Amino acid sequence: MYDSFLQQYLRQFSPLSEVDVGYKSELSSQLEPYLVTISGQVSLYGELRGFEADVDMREIESEADVLRLAGMLIKSFERAAEQVKLH
Repeated sequence: MYDSFLQQYLRQFSPLSEVDVGYKSELSSQLEPYLVTISGQVSLYGELRGFEADVDMREIESEADVLRLAGMLIKSFERAAEQVKLH
């Protein structure tokens, strides 16, 4: 459903190439099929860090919305990398 479309689209972007999109549980996929979870790992200066974000697919209406989501995820990685670099 939503999860495979979003996963396929996000995997086009280098830092998101291994991202997984799915539901927290089988029950949540039936009760809230529009709420998906994006998860994966990103390497920040050689250190693997896990990430997870919940997305309400009712807010994704166009390709531009998916691009904006990908941009926000990548920017969050950049901010996290800055924090790792400082420590």
